[in-house]
Amino acid sequence: MLRIARLMIAASGIALAMAPLSAEAAAPIGIVGAFSGDYSNSSYSGGGSHADTWGLNGAGAFGLGMNDLAGQINGGYHRLSVSGADADIWDIGGSAYWAPGFGRAGASVAYTTANFGGSGSGIDAHATTYGVFGEYFLNDAITVGAKGGGADGKVNLSGFGSGSGSGGYVGGELTGYAMPDLALKGTIDYVDLSGGHLTSYGINAEYLFSEATPISLYGGYVRSDLSNNAGHVDTWMVGLKFYTGGPGSLVTHQRTETLGSIGTNSALRSAL
Repeated sequence: MLRIARLMIAASGIALAMAPLSAEAAAPIGIVGAFSGDYSNSSYSGGGSHADTWGLNGAGAFGLGMNDLAGQINGGYHRLSVSGADADIWDIGGSAYWAPGFGRAGASVAYTTANFGGSGSGIDAHATTYGVFGEYFLNDAITVGAKGGGADGKVNLSGFGSGSGSGGYVGGELTGYAMPDLALKGTIDYVDLSGGHLTSYGINAEYLFSEATPISLYGGYVRSDLSNNAGHVDTWMVGLKFYTGGPGSLVTHQRTETLGSIGTNSALRSAL
């Protein structure tokens, strides 16, 4: 994990030294939001099981009126169904960050809880994730991002007690804008909790239908490799997103409004 972090820090340093700055960056003016609904299907290579997840997400970012400082509050709900079991997953988090003309950097914290029903009845889990993030606008068409931090979690099994663990995460993103209203993103994430870990590689795309009516369609694929040769999970996802910041291009919404995935992270959601 440390080796991955050092490589991302080195790459960010090279970009800062060599690249021109983009003018498309700022802390939000007033309050701006993004709301989305999504569906994903996951399949596990080790046993042929499938999981379906439906959910809603919301985020609101706001400028603090001084020195390009801003904050964000975000949350969501997802319903997971797999092999006769189901779970209600809730998450809430917040970030404080600096948004000068060339990127954004800050700290975030998130809390996630999952309550199981069906064949998993009696199990509940929760985790707190905390860390730092940063993204650099290499030019008008490319954004580089990195994040990392720690996590603490606990699982309760009704009638059998509970267990807890801690760990950390590190991740990186590369976003390219093929046009102002089309974003293509590649991601890599590593999560370690109590000795077990997973490494995820993803690619996704988002397209804004109309700059006057800021609703976008997004979708993607993530492969998660599990530790101890336990196989891998393939996840396909699709969703719709609405930006409240008014007319504008997708690159403007993503760089000057809510933080997106770079400023939010949930170790529990990743593990599920």
